[in-house]
Amino acid sequence: TLISGVVLYEFGTGPIRGFALTLCIGIVTSLFTALVASRVLVDLWIRRSAQATLDIGPTDAFAGANVPFMGLRKAAFLGSGIVLALGLISIVAINGLKPGIDFSGGTLVELHFDPPVALEQIRQELSRVTIDGKVTDLSASEIKVFGEPEDILIRVSEGASGTDVADGIKDALRAGLPEHVGDDTDFVRRQEKVGPRIGEELRGAAVRAVLVSLGLILVYVAWRFKQFNFGIAAIVATFHDVALTIGILSLLDVEIT
Repeated sequence: TLISGVVLYEFGTGPIRGFALTLCIGIVTSLFTALVASRVLVDLWIRRSAQATLDIGPTDAFAGANVPFMGLRKAAFLGSGIVLALGLISIVAINGLKPGIDFSGGTLVELHFDPPVALEQIRQELSRVTIDGKVTDLSASEIKVFGEPEDILIRVSEGASGTDVADGIKDALRAGLPEHVGDDTDFVRRQEKVGPRIGEELRGAAVRAVLVSLGLILVYVAWRFKQFNFGIAAIVATFHDVALTIGILSLLDVEIT
């Protein structure tokens, strides 16, 4: 995992590097706590106590455990294969993949309306948004409730021209729905803008980082355990988890950010 974190930080950009740094700090902190802090506490307890043992609680519940993990492998393969197949079908023929603003580029605005507004009203107002002096129809943009009925998420793809898309959306909704819009601090909850070039670079960096990480994990595991097959197994298992996750995200039509 530390190898993956280092590679993600080296090859990634923006939020990928932030995730990688947090991941590496977490690993180092966990190792320090487990190997140093925990041992120091146990040593102090033993030195100050007359007992030479440390009770970790009742273990009877697991004393007779005999789970045939390998015997359940066929059922596990079948369940995993079904989910993978459904995910692949969804990616290819149903929902596809829905990359977020980070990867695809575009504008995202999260707004708060009080009282709530019907999505069709918002869509109607977005049919005439002024951007850079030109009236643009953004009614086909993604508009959905985000959490509470009062909170609306508007996502405009990179195809919308101009750099003031968010300002145009806010101005149009203020003018068309004044009774539902408060001041800026209450109205605008979130606003993001990512250019298509930045999104493309971020997507490419993420893919390269994952591939390099898998390669280095293969080399490390094969060296550490003196078995190349173990490295292959680790890569297959990791790829399986990634494919399963992406398939489930497609099935649920969840945005990948």
